[in-house]
Amino acid sequence: MLLPRYADYGSATSARAEVDAAQARTEARQRDNDPHLRTCKAVLGHPIEASDGEIAHVQGLLVDEES
Repeated sequence: MLLPRYADYGSATSARAEVDAAQARTEARQRDNDPHLRTCKAVLGHPIEASDGEIAHVQGLLVDEES
């Protein structure tokens, strides 16, 4: 049994958790919408173009893991 002044204690905690979860989902969607972020698989095969047309395509990537 909860004392009257603690009756809403659990619901306030739950409400805050729901707000945090909603904010995390919104941030994840915003990251997914960034046109500059791609997976390596999505970049492979992407055409490389010059001002006069396509000149090549991406065959591989070099990644510096330290920076």
